[in-house]
Amino acid sequence: MRSVGAVTGLPLTGSQFDISFTVDGRPELPPAQQPSLDVAIATPGYFRAMGIEITRGRGFTPGDDASAPQVVVLSDAAVRRHFPDEDPIGKRIRLGLGRGRGRKAGGEVVGIVRDVKRHGLAKESRPEIYVPYAQFPTQSMAVVLRAAVPPRSLAAAAERVVHELDAELPVARLATLEELVARSISEPRFYALLLSAFAATALFLAALGLFGVMSYAVAQRTRELAVRLALGARGETLERMVIRQALVLSLLGTALGLLGALALSRTLAGLLFSVSPTDPATLAGVALLLLATTLLASYLPARRATRIDPVVALRAD
Repeated sequence: MRSVGAVTGLPLTGSQFDISFTVDGRPELPPAQQPSLDVAIATPGYFRAMGIEITRGRGFTPGDDASAPQVVVLSDAAVRRHFPDEDPIGKRIRLGLGRGRGRKAGGEVVGIVRDVKRHGLAKESRPEIYVPYAQFPTQSMAVVLRAAVPPRSLAAAAERVVHELDAELPVARLATLEELVARSISEPRFYALLLSAFAATALFLAALGLFGVMSYAVAQRTRELAVRLALGARGETLERMVIRQALVLSLLGTALGLLGALALSRTLAGLLFSVSPTDPATLAGVALLLLATTLLASYLPARRATRIDPVVALRAD
């Protein structure tokens, strides 16, 4: 076991809530105008277990208990949104969340961590604040384990440890992080696979049609090519001429196709994660594939046409 932690809401599950807050030293706004943050209650080992980088300051420690001064940790998105021109480290935040005799969650900002995708890969990370579990305990937590062995091999051991602590406590929804990611993108992945299948079929039909059209076009020029050969033209020269003319038409069609792809980019954006719908590598790959198909479709018929005997070709016509 490398590290273990717990949190009130796992990434990509959408199980999170936001709460209003105030910052000491700032004018207090009316309740309806107060800004808000997503709140997560976490144990000291959570950031390490999830691999969430602490960019500034520190995370929670075992010393951040109920008897210690209250502390909080902010996400990068929270800093960008609510502290754009100042250093949040050392600021005191009071959350509109409390229990008992007016005890409020919040405290001094001691660290800043990377953003986490809690509501889906396609959605931007929302501003978030972390509160230590020891200073604001709650009844519902998700335990996170990081190990050097396959995660599924720890399931039985983890369940046994939980039952040793409380035999009546159920263990439910065991899942790896990869499974959480897969669940969160299951629907867009299905649509992406469906569109990919249609796109592959369309590309194959386009390539087949292009090959057929170019073959027919070259076959129609067999007499012309035979006359040129009879007048002394070299076969290689005629092949290059046919291929060059075909590539000009193909480049024009490819340019029009790229413009159409750019026009549909907004429609495809919702199905992509961390990839632009106008990804240069993808567009360039498809364009090169079409050009290669054009090259093959024009070269093979032109080669056959320029290898026949001009006398036979002219006599046949």
